[in-house]
Amino acid sequence: MSKDFINHSIEHALIPRWDYDVSNSSSIKLVEKLGFSNPSTYSVFKIR
Repeated sequence: MSKDFINHSIEHALIPRWDYDVSNSSSIKLVEKLGFSNPSTYSVFKIR
């Protein structure tokens, strides 16, 4: 599934991005295995 997403994105001139929780080590390992790099952080705001 993940490889399909990446290949589809590349075939349609899109940049695949992966959003994950930095405390989720399993997701980080998968991201690295799939070849993603250059992580960046950002803030998320929620309205209550």
